[in-house]
Amino acid sequence: MKSLKFVFAIIALAIAFGGSIAKAQDAKKQSPADRAKAAYNLTDEQYAQVKAIYADAAAQKKALPKDETRKAKDAAINKETSEKIRAVLTAEQQAKFDDAQKKAKGKGKGDAKAKGDAKKKKAATE
Repeated sequence: MKSLKFVFAIIALAIAFGGSIAKAQDAKKQSPADRAKAAYNLTDEQYAQVKAIYADAAAQKKALPKDETRKAKDAAINKETSEKIRAVLTAEQQAKFDDAQKKAKGKGKGDAKAKGDAKKKKAATE
């Protein structure tokens, strides 16, 4: 009897967490333009412009050579894309966009490397 209750509890948890996982996966399936529309409350005109900007960036990235210059060129495309999108936004939307950009940069690998370097430097001075 206890094992049956345990099985039902596991099934209930799986169902509860499965819905959360599905929602997170659905958000990842959205296009960048769709996420921008939701995040910055874009008008239909802004949405069309942002969608075109992202499509252009995707085409440029697809055409990049698979060599040592790819990473730098990809970063340049990302920067140019951000600048183009920012130009489409209102002042209020730009403030939200800038905040999101700052938060995204804090999550990057470069930030972790900087923290690791700071720890090494601190350990060397102690």
